[in-house]
Formats: sequence, C-alpha cells, structure tokens
Amino acid sequence: MSAFDYHPTNPERVLSAVAILQRKLSAFGNDLALESLRVQSMRNRYSLDLLTRFYNEQMLPHFPLEDERDELDDWIYCLDPTEIATHDRDAENGPLMDILLLLCDPHCNSEDNGRVKQPFILAGVAFEYYQHAEIGLVSYVTTNSSFRRMGIMKALHPLAIDALEELHRLSHYERFGREPVCNIKAILAETNTVDAGDASQEDIKQRHRSLFALGYRLVEFPYIQPPLGTNMKTFDDVMLLVYQERDDSKLWFPEWRVSSSILFDFVSDFAMSVFGYDNDSATFSLDLGFWTFQKWFMQTFSSAAISQKLPWCTITPKYKKMYYDIQEKFHSHRDDGSHKVVAVIGAGVAGLAASVKMAKNATFPLLVQLIEANDCIGGRVRTVLTKDKSGQYVNEKLAQRYEAFSPWAVPLGAEFVHGVGSPVNQLIEGHGWQAKETFDFSSDDPDCVQVFLNGKCYSFCSGLSQDKLTSLINEAKQIWANIFDIGGDVIENEHLHIPDDMCLSQFVELQMKGRSHEDKATVTSLIDAIFAKTAGTSTTCFGMNEGSREELNWDYEDCNFRTNSCFAELIEYFRGEIDRINKSYEAGVCEVMIQVIMKSPIVRVDSELDSTTGGRNIILSGRDGNNYSAHKAIVAVPLAVLKSGIIEFSGIYSLPDDKIRAIEKINMFSGMKAHVLLRKGVDINDSLLLDRTDLFFCPGEIFSQVWLQRNDATCFVTGFVVAEDRERLLSLIHEGGKDARYFFMSQLHRMFRDKEGNILFRETEPTCAAFDLYDWSDDIFVGGIYSSPSLGAGWRQLNSKETCRHDLKAPLHSTIYFAGEHTNTKVCATVQSALDSGVIAAKDVLQSFSKDSNLMTR
Repeated sequence: MSAFDYHPTNPERVLSAVAILQRKLSAFGNDLALESLRVQSMRNRYSLDLLTRFYNEQMLPHFPLEDERDELDDWIYCLDPTEIATHDRDAENGPLMDILLLLCDPHCNSEDNGRVKQPFILAGVAFEYYQHAEIGLVSYVTTNSSFRRMGIMKALHPLAIDALEELHRLSHYERFGREPVCNIKAILAETNTVDAGDASQEDIKQRHRSLFALGYRLVEFPYIQPPLGTNMKTFDDVMLLVYQERDDSKLWFPEWRVSSSILFDFVSDFAMSVFGYDNDSATFSLDLGFWTFQKWFMQTFSSAAISQKLPWCTITPKYKKMYYDIQEKFHSHRDDGSHKVVAVIGAGVAGLAASVKMAKNATFPLLVQLIEANDCIGGRVRTVLTKDKSGQYVNEKLAQRYEAFSPWAVPLGAEFVHGVGSPVNQLIEGHGWQAKETFDFSSDDPDCVQVFLNGKCYSFCSGLSQDKLTSLINEAKQIWANIFDIGGDVIENEHLHIPDDMCLSQFVELQMKGRSHEDKATVTSLIDAIFAKTAGTSTTCFGMNEGSREELNWDYEDCNFRTNSCFAELIEYFRGEIDRINKSYEAGVCEVMIQVIMKSPIVRVDSELDSTTGGRNIILSGRDGNNYSAHKAIVAVPLAVLKSGIIEFSGIYSLPDDKIRAIEKINMFSGMKAHVLLRKGVDINDSLLLDRTDLFFCPGEIFSQVWLQRNDATCFVTGFVVAEDRERLLSLIHEGGKDARYFFMSQLHRMFRDKEGNILFRETEPTCAAFDLYDWSDDIFVGGIYSSPSLGAGWRQLNSKETCRHDLKAPLHSTIYFAGEHTNTKVCATVQSALDSGVIAAKDVLQSFSKDSNLMTR
C-alpha cells in the first residue's frame, strides 16, 4: 500500500480553474449551468460511461487515423480499478495513466424523456507518466467543437501538468517507498505534421498554434512514434514537443536544449510499454524504422535544440537521410576492406582523448565506437554547473540535485590541475580557459594552507618551528622529501639492485628510529592526511617503491590550479571536437567518424572469425543486449571496474597472469566528497582564516582534507574522505543515527575558529545553505576515486624497471589496448595522466594497423 495518495484534482487549483472557465464561458453567452462545472479524474473516480462517451464524442472525430489513436480497450485496462488489480509485472512497470474531464452537470432532477441527463463533456486531457524514463506525456488534448477557442484548455491544462507531477510522486512511493529526489525530467506531447492527412493543413497549423499557446515547443529530435499495439505500425508523420513554460514563469530547459538521452529514454519506455519490459533492447532493434534510428541520433548528438518559434516543421526526414547515408557509406568501406572499426570502452578522459586522437590522425576510413556505460561522458571528471549551464554534460538528476549550490561549479570528481606544462595546461592556455592558482605549498602566506591538529590550526607553509607541533609538521615534510632517496638510482641507472618495498608507515618508523611513540604517531598521522590521503590511500597501503617512482617522474612543479568550471571546459572541448569531426564526415571532408554510444555497459570481450577476411574480430557484448564488432579495442575503464569482474575477458582475450596480478596488486579505494555552502553573515562570520585559507589538512579526522573557495556572499567548502575513513564515516552513520551533514558540520565547527579561539559560525548549532555527500562507490561503473601507489606493485625484484603499471598497460595480441590513469607508467593518478594514457593508446592502435598492413603486403 502506497503511503502517498494521488489527488490530481486539488480543490484549490480546481476551484481557481473553474472560476476562470465560468468567466470565459459567461463571456460567450452560453446556456450551460456554469455553477455545476467540475473536473473529474478517471483514475480517481472511474466511470466507464464517461470514458466511452469521451472517446466516441471527441477522440474519434478529432483523431481519425487509427495508427495514431489509442484503443478504448487499452484505456479501460489502464484506468478501470478492477483491471488494475489484475495487472501483471509488465503492466505495473508500464506508464501510469489518467484523463481529466471538464464536465458540466445538468440541473438537479433534470430529465430528458424520463431519463436523467448525463453530464456534458466540454473538454479532456489524457496523459501518461512513464516510470522508467521519469517523463510525462500529454497524449491527447481535445475540446468539444462547440466550445473551441474560448480558452477552456488554457485553464484545464495546468491541472494536467500538476497531475503528472503527482503521478511522478506516486510512482516513487510505490516503487521505492519515498519521495523522488528530483522533479519529473520532462513533459512531452505529440502533434502531427501538416502532411499527416488526418485534417486539413490549416486545421493542423491551428493545433500547432494552440499547443504553442499552452507552452509547448518543438524539439528537434527525429521522432517516430512507436507502434501503439503489437500488431500496429509505427507512425512517422508526428513531431515531439516539450513543455517549456511553467506556472512560475521559469523555463523547463533554460538553455533551450534537451538531452538526447532523456528523449531516447522516453522512446524506449514507450516501446517497452507495448512489447513488454522483459524483452531486451534487441527486440526493438528489429524495427529499423524507429528504435535503432533514434538510438543512433542519441549516440551521435548529445542534445536536441528546442525551437522557440512557429511554424513547426519535421526534421525527421533530414536525419533519416543522414543515418542511411552513413550506414551505406560504412558498409561500402567494410566490403572493400579499407574501413576499420575501433571500439573504445569508457568515455572518461582517457577514452575521449584516445577517440579524438585516433580520429584526427587516422589515414584510412575509420569508425570509432566510443561506448559508455553511464548516461553522460566524462567518467570521473563529473562537474555540475549551477550558473552558466551551457557546458552542462551531467544528467538532469545530478543537475537538479546541486542547484542550491549556485553559483558554484560543484566538482564531484577530479577538481585540480596539478603542476604546469602538462597537456591539460596546454589546453587551458590554448583555449583561454580561466584558471586560478590555489593552495601554493611554497607560498610565504602562512594562512594559505593550514593543519588542523589537536583542536588547533597550524601553518603548513611556515618554516619556523614556533612550537613542538610546528616542528613535527616540518619533520613530516622532510621525511616525505626523503622518498627521493629510495628510487633515484633505479631511475638514473640501468642495472641496480631494486630496493625492498615497504609501506609508508614502515618508512616513517625507520626515519624516526629512537623517537618517542607519541612523536612517531603524530608524524605518521600528519603524513597520512597530507600525503597518503592525497594519493588516495593510507600509510599502511602506500607502497614506497611506487611512490618514489611517481615522485621522481613528476616534471610539472608543485603548484595547483582550478579552472572556473572545474574541468567541465575539458569535457566540453572533447564534445566539440567529436561534433566537429562528425560534421566533417557528414560534409564528405573526411572518412572518419566517432559514434558515442551511451548507457551500454560492456560485460564480455571475445572474438569471432571474420568470414570475409579470414581474421578474427573483437566481439563486445553489452548488458543492454547490443553486440559490437571491431578490429581493435581500447579498454579505458577505471581500475575498480577491472577489479570487480564486470567485464569478462574470454577466449583468446582471457587476461594473462601478469595482468591479473597487476589488477589485484594496485589499489583503488573508495572515496567521498562532502560539499557545503555557507552564507557570510548568516551561517558564518567573516575572518582572515576563511578569506585566506584554501586548504586544511586534518590528521585523525574523518574528512582528512577540507578545501575552501569564496566570493563576496558565500564560502564553498569541500571535505575529502578516502579509504578507511570512508568506512569509518559509514559506520558512524549506521551506529549513531546521525547523517554525514552532522559529522562534517561538527568538524567544521571545531576547525573554524579565529586566533582568539572564537567560533566563526553564527549559531551554536552550525547552519548551512546547502549540503550534499557524493560517494563514488555508488557508481558501479567507476567504483572508487583513483589508483594509488601500492605495496608490492613497484619495480620488480629481478632488476627490472618495469612495474605492475606496465602489465596493466600491455596490449592483448596487439589487438586490445588499455588506457586510464592506472596504466600510466610514469605520472601519478591525475587528469593529465589519464589524458596521456589515452593519447598513447591511440598512437599504439594506429601503429598496429600500419604494421598489420605491412604484414599483409609482404
């Protein structure tokens, strides 16, 4: 039983709408009993007689084409309570339907030839809520012919919009037992093209004007209506509309673009409501008329524009021609053997970089299939834009979740550009992206970086040992600097004995031999928060050989930057490059294309014999039922995905022992980021500490690092939780009944004190404008933060400079290549190391094609 009651005919809204209708109808001098106007929901107060009359009186005359009109029996099945009680699993998964009827009851005891008069049906709105897509569809809007152009629907329609929001809530309560986190994603409608043939062109244009007046706008998506029944055909002469104008005068999609994945989710849910939710997506691919074609659009174009003006013209024929031209062109290349296909698994920074690099450098016809498991590209670079949303690439649910943090860009994953001179720095400078330096460790400003220890803040950058704890901070920095002594000889010389590996806590123990237990514990705690947690690990898991290798290979200086949009610019750059490459292909300028395939998790990698060439092709199997055939592949998924075994490598592509060992040895721990927005003068007082400090290291605390940004009105604070601290936080939440907000705010309450010890929060109980905790482990296709220097994964003990990273990077049969920050054999886990790895993998793939060609011509 749902804890939520569906009441679409909210008395206040209905009374308001009825009052408007009464005034409108009175102005036209009709003879209806206006005091008896009412709105009735067929879902709440089902009436077979009213439903049948509405269908016969208004649906049949206004929608004469059978292929575009629902059957009355289907409506009865969806609305009759006795039918609903018999619904099977498919029906329960299907759309929730309702019809609002505007009725005028006859005078009391009024009879017609001895029979009680029936209510007069002035108008009706039929609508459905698609539960999986979380999208509403206003299916039919119709007014009695005698009462058209009186503004009746302008008053009735908002009630239908409210009812769809109610169905959205009802669905979440019944399926999950709670309120939905986000609003309904979109409300759509359909309308026929002027060539549909169900009415004159002028009448259809009038429909368009009426829908435009209600707030609908044409979305430039090549829509083909799925069959309305298993024995019916698709309907092509129809266009998809999106509802833009809310009651609060805000636009539903302020950027006048809607994500293609939202629209495709609706098409898929619509199709499954007809064919069954147990059928996999392959069922729909049998009909190239609608599902595969619209999926291609979604994979090729990340969003669809919303037209702001009339007239409305269908764009479906344009994209159909483009689609079939592309199919024909690639098939012709496949037949003559010149066309190559490379599949890239994972659309994070490494996968994006690899795809774009191959497309730009290929000297032969090439199709790059960039296959992503999630519904947005970027991988662990996932930033929510709350102000200028033109570069927004995350899904609507995340975008809505962080709206309260405006105007700040909220980086859920990678946030900082480390060093200078890297490929990322070059892109920043080359494109003029705004970036600001933050927490400079070499700064003379003693407040820039602070260490919060034993209830007090100490300067990290001060070289003066003012007290014992400051001396221990400086000692911790010196011990870390000694890491260079471990591997210097290995890097610089060819044949040397590889030092025995040890964890970071053991290294600290050796460096502080003979010192007190208390001093050792304090320095270890400092090094854990400052260095180990930065690397995404702990002192007991940090491997010194790997750590030394990474430090010795770092050529980018010790400075840190944050772009204005926290790497959203980088993802937008790759999106732009992909669009440019594909437009060049469409224009016939090049023979290379990148097809971006979303929401298709790869679960198996195998091979099959190519009957044409006699060679073997890679076969990638998706969880969604789709299979992909390619000549080469780049696996650019996070290390945690390889660890989880989500992807099965089979047959000749079974993973060798060295690679399996490397996957096991190299760590990638889980992590969280807590974000809080504090208002100056409301939540906190102004102070030099909050105005000048960019970073707090917090040894022994759950949130081991705290980062600050500020403007004139707010302070945006991020807390970083990683490895065992994440498990500690989850345990406290589970055992103590307190949430993450409580623990983070409590830590800030202890930290944020001025030099006199005064608390900077305005209230005894700290307040904030917004809070959210993002856990990377919630995304099974990411599984954690980033790989870390791991014990036993460094230089091999056989006097070899190679490490487990080399094993991770090694290709399989010169056919399947690996990319991602965890495969970078030089640079530690950063955005630039991921980008570098993608570029290297792309070069290796192109070179392997060249070698294959040379072998064939010998």
